[in-house]
Amino acid sequence: MLFLAPAHSPLSALEQLTAGWWTYYLAQCIIVVTNKRILFFPVKRDGTWKESARSVMWGDVAEIKRKGWLIRYVTFAFKNGSKVTYTHFKGVDAKKLAAIFSAARLAGAADQSASQGLAQLCPDCRNVLTAGVYSCGSCGLVFKNEKSMVMRSIFLPAGGYFYTGHPLIAVLPAIAEVILIFDIVLLLVTGLNKPEARSALMSALTIFMLVWIFETAITILHCRRYIRDYIPEKRDPNRAQVFAAGK
Repeated sequence: MLFLAPAHSPLSALEQLTAGWWTYYLAQCIIVVTNKRILFFPVKRDGTWKESARSVMWGDVAEIKRKGWLIRYVTFAFKNGSKVTYTHFKGVDAKKLAAIFSAARLAGAADQSASQGLAQLCPDCRNVLTAGVYSCGSCGLVFKNEKSMVMRSIFLPAGGYFYTGHPLIAVLPAIAEVILIFDIVLLLVTGLNKPEARSALMSALTIFMLVWIFETAITILHCRRYIRDYIPEKRDPNRAQVFAAGK
């Protein structure tokens, strides 16, 4: 290991605009630089690993650029044409990372992967996972999936946040959705009992429905990123030690 640095995982502009204070904490990660590769580990606020890992071989890295003044960020460009930008680096860390790349790109030029880009790794057997497939084809570890997250987000108040393991963040959206659902039901019942007010009630109902749809869509947007970090359904840390010993 050559170097490690705290940073924040990539967030789209829409994710940043629709998120609150929790974005700062939930996007935290640790970047670990070795002589063979760069590893990206999402972590919790207290530094606990979230059991997710990404990796890129030095031979797959085309360029590393550091930019920013108030918020320093580093863009990693890969041989397959893709790019990712990690933010909130300390100034000295961003500078060191760029300096390491100058030397490592030559020493590790021969270390390349088939994808020539960033790869998601299984936290147990460390084999490369297939995008959109939420189970490891090598060791069988099962991860939480997008379909279950979407269904929970639609049918349970803030269900997506609970499913992805963020109960504290789920509290406020859950309260807001319960209130919206209660108002929608109340308007439906009132409309059935008072036909003369049905037109005004339908207008109010449409507004409440649109707000609920927007709230649910935001939940799905945020939780989709957590799901794509590959969160294990149930994981035994001792299982990873067995695979490590076998290798």
